[in-house]
Amino acid sequence: MTIEVNEALEAIKAQVETKFEEVAVKADLEALTETKADVAAVAELKGTVEALEAKFDAMPAPSLIKATPEEIQTMNSVSEGFSKSFEATGKNHFDVELKAITEGRNVTGGATETFGLVGSIFNGNPIRQLASVMNTTSKAIDLPVRAGSHAAQNAGATKDVADNGNASVGVTTLIVQTYNARADVTIEAVNDIPGFDQFWAQDMLAEVASIEAAEHVTELATMTAGVTAAAVGTVTWAEIVDLYYSIEPASRVGGAFMFSSEIMNQLRTLSNSGTGSELLFDPELGGFRLFGAPVYENGYMAAPTANAITGAFGDFKRGLVIAQRAAASVGRYDQTVPGKYAYYAEMRSGISNWDNTALKTLKMAAA
Repeated sequence: MTIEVNEALEAIKAQVETKFEEVAVKADLEALTETKADVAAVAELKGTVEALEAKFDAMPAPSLIKATPEEIQTMNSVSEGFSKSFEATGKNHFDVELKAITEGRNVTGGATETFGLVGSIFNGNPIRQLASVMNTTSKAIDLPVRAGSHAAQNAGATKDVADNGNASVGVTTLIVQTYNARADVTIEAVNDIPGFDQFWAQDMLAEVASIEAAEHVTELATMTAGVTAAAVGTVTWAEIVDLYYSIEPASRVGGAFMFSSEIMNQLRTLSNSGTGSELLFDPELGGFRLFGAPVYENGYMAAPTANAITGAFGDFKRGLVIAQRAAASVGRYDQTVPGKYAYYAEMRSGISNWDNTALKTLKMAAA
């Protein structure tokens, strides 16, 4: 009944406003008779409105019980669970697990924008800095690869050309992985420790990023070995030179060296003359160069044990492709366990070997 009265009242008010507008614009004396008629109509409608308002005011106010958003969420969950249980089992009851997840807010947003976490958590992973990185909306990406030769030639003045090559197109499929972590923290710690959200988000994402970095090193190890060291545990200057020249000249131009921490330490005292080091510090780069190419240390590379991949040289952008499916982020979910908040960190990305000729590795000798 209340709804019907409201609707009638609003409709009549709209008519009154329309009539008033018509009266206001009819100032011409020739239309005076018509205007008077409109005024009479308006007066009649106004009387009807006042009568309806009086009737509406006399009605008792309905008693409303307002539920909180949390209560509505719980009621909806219970209702949904009840329906599903009845459909599945035919029973008119089900076991309710009240997790009381009242909030799922993103602590870091897109990670980069809010706290600048992406830059810092990837600092220890030079492969991510050097490889080609692409954004994707898919879980699997097919990357084109070529086998054979196009048989390019000098066609001379005639410009005649025939398909004399044996080039063929293939694909290598990059699969996106999910790297994640969860930690339950007491409410007291979250509320009592200043800046806890930022600290915990940074710490969790750094560990997630370290798992990704280790996966990148594993993929790098699938590249063709440019040089296999003669010994286990050490390298010679000649082997470093051979690694450099194992790459075609075009890939040397944009090439970079990458070594494990142990091999990097050996390079500090390794040289052609047998004394000193061939490493040159570049202030602009903020690091070392060798044969003019930048040198990066990768702490995730294996120690120089038997058959271990402890170094690489070449064009990383041509050799490896990283696909970013979702940015690193951390969400906080309130009281998934009584008295605790749950933090969930996740990053989705993948890496694939793309061009074996552009990037090659340094492998230790077998035992």
